[in-house]
Amino acid sequence: MKYNKNNLSVVKLTSTSKQKFKPELCSVLFTENKTVATNSFELIEISTPKNDEKVKPFKFMVQGDIVKCLPNMYELDATYSKEKHTVEFSTANALFENKITVNEQEGEYPDYKTIIPDDKKIQSKVVLNAFYIQDVISILKNVSGKNGRITIKFFGEGKPVLFEAHNDKQEGRALIMPMVND
Repeated sequence: MKYNKNNLSVVKLTSTSKQKFKPELCSVLFTENKTVATNSFELIEISTPKNDEKVKPFKFMVQGDIVKCLPNMYELDATYSKEKHTVEFSTANALFENKITVNEQEGEYPDYKTIIPDDKKIQSKVVLNAFYIQDVISILKNVSGKNGRITIKFFGEGKPVLFEAHNDKQEGRALIMPMVND
């Protein structure tokens, strides 16, 4: 199965501490069509690049620290061995080939699909520019106080979104207009 740097970027959410009671929070879940990571406060799921390859369903977990060590290449192949409980990650280009075999992380990944609302339960949808969100958050985090709290207010489908933050001495607000064309 092929994964790319976007799939591997989910490792940023894995817990940096060695969690003895929940080791899956330090792991990345790989499936035949996505990667998933959580730290219990944030959860991210990235689909694999589209291709015509037919793959049997599978899933395996790899420790986040190991995923962080994988080559930072655009594309990475993964071969899962259910019998050996290992995964071989490989990448190649015109200059070199790199293969790393790692053990599968034991345990059961949280059933994250049950906490992501399906489209039928969504009450409104607003499409925003990711770069605008990043700009607004980077400015408002400076007045968000010690807890980093930013409030996001939605006014309905296709309407602007308001971001608010404050600390003991200042407050800040930012409005992002929705994108009209996807």
